[in-house]
Amino acid sequence: MAKTPKPTKPAPRHDWYFREWCETLQIRFPHAWLQKEVGYSDGKASNVLTGKKRYDRDIINEVAKAMHRQPYELLMHPDDLSERGIADGALVDVTSRVGTVRVEVAATDDMMRGVVSLPHGYGHQVDGTRMRNATKVAGVSINDLTDPSLLDLSGNAALNGVPVTVAAAAP
Repeated sequence: MAKTPKPTKPAPRHDWYFREWCETLQIRFPHAWLQKEVGYSDGKASNVLTGKKRYDRDIINEVAKAMHRQPYELLMHPDDLSERGIADGALVDVTSRVGTVRVEVAATDDMMRGVVSLPHGYGHQVDGTRMRNATKVAGVSINDLTDPSLLDLSGNAALNGVPVTVAAAAP
């Protein structure tokens, strides 16, 4: 009896960083740009752009470096920034019950009002971190904001729904 193949889900789209950065920087031909500026082969550039190559930290870092962007910006709705008198690109302090991180904020309509996102956990700078490579990467870590008393049903740290406040960073 032949095995029935398991249904496959389409790969999630992880290219929103790149799409938004291209729009902001007015890069009209991203495929050619990836080949020229990042040194990707034709195949790798195609796979990144179509979502066949899942975005991972290395790809985000390579593209961000070539674009002179920070891959660890806090994403926030423009109206929420305006209410707080914070400009797009400004430094903000994000504070939870257990910690504070300072990060650049990016305004995006993709975020719902009242919700922020710190998409990648870069820069594990806390003493005692046993992740040698992670301590060498610039940026901030969502781990510095997650509350160890808030666990999901499986006992893992809750990375979503962490209550935070956002304020302009003091000079």
